[in-house]
Amino acid sequence: MTQEELKKLFVELKTLPSETEWVEFKEAKSSFGFKELGQYFSALSNEANLKGQPYGWLIFSVSDKTREIAGTGYRPNRSDLDSLKSEIANKTTNRITFIEIYELLLPEGRVIMFQIPAAPQGIPIAWEGHYYGRDGESIGALNLQDIDRLLLSKLPDILDEKQKLKKINNLLNEMSRKDKTIRNSGTKRTPVWVLT
Repeated sequence: MTQEELKKLFVELKTLPSETEWVEFKEAKSSFGFKELGQYFSALSNEANLKGQPYGWLIFSVSDKTREIAGTGYRPNRSDLDSLKSEIANKTTNRITFIEIYELLLPEGRVIMFQIPAAPQGIPIAWEGHYYGRDGESIGALNLQDIDRLLLSKLPDILDEKQKLKKINNLLNEMSRKDKTIRNSGTKRTPVWVLT
């Protein structure tokens, strides 16, 4: 993507009426927690899939309330930014990582735009074994209905929705009971499935 294309996209995203499930703005003036970055990666990837977007965006240097550009000093060296791809991949499902990390140098300050791939059909993206999604303006555990929606598309069309949901439920139960690859860290009523 050229700098002009990037600037045009940045203006489009910045002028959205509000943040969406697949676009998040953070000031990140000097730092941003690595764990929080990974949680946003998982959430924006999963939500992009659920909203039919090819990717999500996490944008540093912009206030989510005023949309003012603050300028960011986050990982000022390009090599440090590039190393994030590997660092994130080491803690996500199937080593999925950023498509690209763009730096935009504007008169108001430096902007970083993280391009996050939508979760592949039928494969929710976990960060350190936990599936994240958006819950209003914050992030939280991906709820069971969203996990179902991510998985439904992978099942054969010959099954109706009730059969697909039953199959997903059976799969989750088998994974939690037989081979112990996942466990419920929530309640029976509101399960939160976590990779073990």
